[in-house]
Amino acid sequence: MMRTVLLLVLVAAACQSMPREQKLTESEMAQAEDTTAIRGVGTIVFNDFEGGFYGIVADGGQRYYAGTLEEDLRVDGLRVRFVLRELTGVMTTVMWGRPVEIITLERLQ
Repeated sequence: MMRTVLLLVLVAAACQSMPREQKLTESEMAQAEDTTAIRGVGTIVFNDFEGGFYGIVADGGQRYYAGTLEEDLRVDGLRVRFVLRELTGVMTTVMWGRPVEIITLERLQ
């Protein structure tokens, strides 16, 4: 009898200490994604090496490479507000800045 009670206590304790699956609401998932977003203000710059490409230099000096920009945003010196998502495990041929995906990019001028 004592062994049975001890066994039940141990099983109950083990079950309580096991991690439970966390289910996030859509709102909580959106907030979690927002924490990975890179937000800021910066300047579009044209770099004439590696065939020429545009990038974004944030006001803090960080450089971001987003591949091709929409035609109307390909203006050297254009001030922009951006929301970006860093691309991990990606290599680029330009070897300039952090590779990113553009979430939003808007003119400030």
